[in-house]
Amino acid sequence: MSRVYAHYCLRNPDLPQDSVQYYMDKSTEIASRYKEADMMVYNQLWYCDLLFSKGRLQEALPLTRQSLFDATRIGNSNLVINALFLLTGIYESNPKKALEYLYQAYEVAQKSGDSSIEIYILHSALEVAKQLGDKDEIIKVYSDLDKSITADWEKSKEFIKDYVEYNAVQDQNKLLSEKNAQRALWLLIISISAAMIVLAIYLIMLRRDRRAKARIEALNDVANMQIMTMEEAKHQAVKEEQQRLGQDLHDGLSSSIAAIRYQLETLMMDTSDIELKKRLTMLQKQVEGAYKAARNKSHEWFSAADGEQEQSFEKQIILLTDSSLPDSRYSKNIHIDNSSLSGVDMDTRIALLRIIQEAITNIIKHAKAKNVGILIYEEDDNLLLIINDDGIGLHEKKVNVGRATIGLKSIHRRIQYLNGEIRINSDARGTEIMVSIPLEKS
Repeated sequence: MSRVYAHYCLRNPDLPQDSVQYYMDKSTEIASRYKEADMMVYNQLWYCDLLFSKGRLQEALPLTRQSLFDATRIGNSNLVINALFLLTGIYESNPKKALEYLYQAYEVAQKSGDSSIEIYILHSALEVAKQLGDKDEIIKVYSDLDKSITADWEKSKEFIKDYVEYNAVQDQNKLLSEKNAQRALWLLIISISAAMIVLAIYLIMLRRDRRAKARIEALNDVANMQIMTMEEAKHQAVKEEQQRLGQDLHDGLSSSIAAIRYQLETLMMDTSDIELKKRLTMLQKQVEGAYKAARNKSHEWFSAADGEQEQSFEKQIILLTDSSLPDSRYSKNIHIDNSSLSGVDMDTRIALLRIIQEAITNIIKHAKAKNVGILIYEEDDNLLLIINDDGIGLHEKKVNVGRATIGLKSIHRRIQYLNGEIRINSDARGTEIMVSIPLEKS
């Protein structure tokens, strides 16, 4: 998503300035959240280039140097070269300084082994050297350019030689294959016949095995969902009991202690006995400590109940994925932002759990996937649920609500009940389900 935002700005140069700033801020925010250092430096260089194009060189210079330092630190040669080229443009009025940056970019390109970039950099350096008017520098650049072009030509010749030899070997192999084709024909027919018989027997056994496994998995799913429902009820009861105890403690004991404290203060004001006042002062401090302890404990029970609810929901998702998607067949990537679940009611949590269950069922039945990802986070007062896989994708007709499978129709109904929105992107590389549910502002 960070790259999508950045590339959208690059491919639409007519965007207004406020839109450009918005999309680049979103790109940088996502890259920072997932610690994508390369993308953060890329965005920073893009912003430097924008400042340079507007003639704001004093602002662009320190930011470009910082980008060069960051790109060197993470070891990205392309970003290093881009930063050095930008510095060359900033020092356009100082050809000697610009030439130094071009030499640095040439050294980086040499280490990366990209001869085409070497030649491009040296052509730029030649123009700067001519502008500088230094014959020694011009001769040096010509010499390096000749070496790079010669090396690139040698690589090209070596490639052509290998390509010709490869084609010769291919022709020989083709002739040999034609000679062996007739000999292998009868052997192939016999092998195919035997394989068909074995395959038919295997498919019959596999069909019976799948039926048995499907029944077992259905029973396991029902049992797991019953356990999850009981866990939800248990955590809800614990939360309500803790909140009730906290409320009783706050309204009952804390109020009584406050009344005692007030009476002690009244006695201290009414008495003139110094010794009695000292004792009353000590007693007042002890009562004050008891009052703070009772108040803190009531607040602690209130907050602890919410924490257990988030932990329970995350455990349920992990239990659901582990039981349905075994590690031997699937690679799972699950990220849940617990802070986004604070204040989400139980009905919404159960609906989310059912949506995830239906999506996983579709993945198991139809997707033939190996990697599954689940992401839950909050953005712009909306709770976002993203489920993706790298399977064969859905048929175009099944994406539409009218022709969707039973599982997808169930997901649409649950999202409609929550006043949410769903978007399904599917192609041969996999399927992504994006669910957005509005959150009530507290």
